[in-house]
Amino acid sequence: MNPWQVWIAAAAFLCGGVMPLRADLVIVQKVEESGSRRPPAEIVIKVKGPKLRADLSPEISILMDTATGETTTLCHDRKTCLVLSGSATRRLQEQIRQLQGTARQAAAADASPAVQLTATGRHEPIGGRDADIYTAENGAVKITWWIAKKGGDWEKYLPQLAPLQRAPMVQLAAGLGFLPAGLDLPGLALKTELNAPDGRRIATTLLAIREEPIENGDFAVPPGYHAIAEPSFGTPLTSP
Repeated sequence: MNPWQVWIAAAAFLCGGVMPLRADLVIVQKVEESGSRRPPAEIVIKVKGPKLRADLSPEISILMDTATGETTTLCHDRKTCLVLSGSATRRLQEQIRQLQGTARQAAAADASPAVQLTATGRHEPIGGRDADIYTAENGAVKITWWIAKKGGDWEKYLPQLAPLQRAPMVQLAAGLGFLPAGLDLPGLALKTELNAPDGRRIATTLLAIREEPIENGDFAVPPGYHAIAEPSFGTPLTSP
């Protein structure tokens, strides 16, 4: 499982409701793929105001500014960084929309229903918390969420998670067809499972979530890293 598959799986966790932002937050997740020979990946996501850092592996970290849309990919082994401006990320999203245009037109012609979140009525504890199980189908991708029951200690964390839902790279994951765009979950996702058409199953499990102070330096490019030129992703369809 490559770092981008890890990010798409982690992004499925970030579909909470929209609420105001509060304190710094640290999230630890385990991402594992069925049938993979690689051990499960442990990722750490840090949130401070509009800033986000996701350590996907020892080699790859992603920095985001959810206010501007700027996204920076750090390659620690090569000491390089790729910075995508908010406009570049939006152009990439638009290109993906164009590539999927024919398929979406066909889906509209078939009068396919919008993605719906379905409560299964089943329950299962995850990490010591009781969870309700929900499912959804986004095209050929089937998604299952284990959502913490209301009234738990997790509710205080929802305000910190809200800006992540609007982060460009989370929206890009939705644009790639893995995540249902604009689908709000009724609570904190303790576990998310993506079932791809090729039979792969990628599961993301919440290991820890806590409030703790985070240094501003965690969201900066480390000294000694050299920049890679930003890809053009074509030209914008509309003038700025």
